Amino acid sequence: MKHRPLQKLSDFVVEEMPVVLAQSPAQLPEASKHLAALVPETVVTEAMHERRGLALLDVTMLEAGIVHSGHTAPRELTALVERIAGDEYPVLTYENIVLINPGEDLRTFTAGEVGAVEKSFYRQHWFVEDRLLAATRAVISTLDKLDEGDCAGAAIELRAVPPCLIAVRNATDMLRGMPKEHFQAFRKYLGVHPVRDLKGPSGAFTARIPALEFALRGDELPSSYRQYIEDNWLYLPRRDRAILRRILNESTQGRTLEKAYRKNGSPKELTSPLNALSDFFLEFRKVHLRAVGKHIPEALNDATLGTAGEKPGTFLRERLAHSRRADKQQDGGTND
Repeated sequence: MKHRPLQKLSDFVVEEMPVVLAQSPAQLPEASKHLAALVPETVVTEAMHERRGLALLDVTMLEAGIVHSGHTAPRELTALVERIAGDEYPVLTYENIVLINPGEDLRTFTAGEVGAVEKSFYRQHWFVEDRLLAATRAVISTLDKLDEGDCAGAAIELRAVPPCLIAVRNATDMLRGMPKEHFQAFRKYLGVHPVRDLKGPSGAFTARIPALEFALRGDELPSSYRQYIEDNWLYLPRRDRAILRRILNESTQGRTLEKAYRKNGSPKELTSPLNALSDFFLEFRKVHLRAVGKHIPEALNDATLGTAGEKPGTFLRERLAHSRRADKQQDGGTND
């Protein structure tokens, strides 16, 4: 099924741009100028009303392909990007390329064998986000049950979390299997925008990892973590901002799973899944670090910037440093 909100421009991004980028990227500016001018006003208006995210994905991918190839995007295209973006950043985002990019009509920068790897990369990230969302919803339901003093109900909710986290960890670990040269071939289009000086799409801008972590023990996490979220708020997925804001506010007031667990007498039936949730952040970040070490080894020493514009080694080590609970509850040595 095709999803083409901007008609011929969308067709070009999906069907032709990867080949042009590989063979003759210098043609892209003129092609994009022509395509942007061809989009009828009524189509732009309808796309902004009904499929804004996907329309923004198409125009920002086209602009990214041009500028990351060393060329200048025509004003006709940049104006369209800015118009569709509205009050959001006019740049390719993690949300658009991972969460909005339609699985049955996936947009990529590369074609052929490399394009297949790029598609798998986005789909794996989508799957990770889906499982993180399921885990976050289960944690919120657990908190609600504990507020009511319903420990048995809370245990049922919380037991749904570990399988989600195992799936996330395994999917992240699978990314190490990508051929390094294939990853590098499309990663170059995901970097900081060299003209707009805006950050590129990065897993650092998931809202679901921090939502889960702050719901667990946000009152114990360093202020720098919260500040990073606030400083990069507009890079986070629009669809996740409301729940993340709620969790951040509630954790500031001490409403966290850790505290609710202790307030209810540290019920034994919650200990194992709670430990699994706690352990997840450390395990996930170690797996992620190993994947980065394979595909971008120079990033571990901050010799290159991440797509979010951060120093990757420093950023990842800081996240690792606060990943483990200080007072992990014990359950007789098991950690199922």
